[in-house]
Amino acid sequence: MQQRIMVLVLILLLGVFSPRAIEARRVHGFDCSLCHQTVSSSPVPYMTYNLCLSCHAPGNANTYELTDGGDSNPVTGTFASGDASDAMGSYPDGVTPGDQTSHFWAGSDDIWAGSDDIVAAAGAGSPADFLYNFGWSEGKITCSRCHDPHAAQSNPSLLRMGAGSTDAMCLDCHQDWNQTGNHGHGSHPLYADYPTLAAANPEKFRATPNNFGSNGGISLVDGVKVSCSSCHGVHFADSDASTVDGPTQTLSVGDGKLLKYDGPSRENPDHAPAGGADADSQDRRSRYCEPHLYQLSTAGQPGRHL
Repeated sequence: MQQRIMVLVLILLLGVFSPRAIEARRVHGFDCSLCHQTVSSSPVPYMTYNLCLSCHAPGNANTYELTDGGDSNPVTGTFASGDASDAMGSYPDGVTPGDQTSHFWAGSDDIWAGSDDIVAAAGAGSPADFLYNFGWSEGKITCSRCHDPHAAQSNPSLLRMGAGSTDAMCLDCHQDWNQTGNHGHGSHPLYADYPTLAAANPEKFRATPNNFGSNGGISLVDGVKVSCSSCHGVHFADSDASTVDGPTQTLSVGDGKLLKYDGPSRENPDHAPAGGADADSQDRRSRYCEPHLYQLSTAGQPGRHL
């Protein structure tokens, strides 16, 4: 009995005097005052008010001291205000889009009527997961709507729904595009087991995605699934198969569609499959695809595509 009590006391002492030994190390393990600053009421330029851009700004490769005495990794993911996509016409009048290689991050109530995380043109509604729905970001599109600034290093992308949850997060917002078995009506269908589908229908599907020797990144999620990130990036994607996507890469000016291959406006015959197929129908390449028909044709009204 006495030995058991001594063990409990030792465990309690370790918890009191060595809290950092058992605390998960955070990506943003800085002194709180680095981010939690006094808010100014002065107006700031559109899309530059975001606190995240104070550090994640072009040209900043600094490291920052962590509270455990170590240093953070250098800043690599940086954004200019014009990097945000304008595919949905999100920019206000008078603001010119830039490279458009990132998901839009500056939604506020003066852009769309009502709750601006409900955007029919993007197949998007308010997310269902409670992790999105708190704080001043609720009903808006901000960095902290998707990223948890206090996440542990085991979740390096700071995703609200946990490490590896990119596609689950996409579909929690873009609910109208979460379709399968729909034969392409409304949106490109998603498949949980593409290899099995392709094996059963070899006349219709390739066994694996083919980027035709380019730097395109069309791929299966987890090696088997057709999902959002099979074709789209969230950040640092320029709809250009001649470039490698990513935070440290040199990207082209994008079209805001964040495709991992040539987008609809990208005319590059070098990225077409060999074999002399008709240039207007070569393998239904992404520049000719209309993967999200978000408004089906009705009487007298044509359908609309992303």
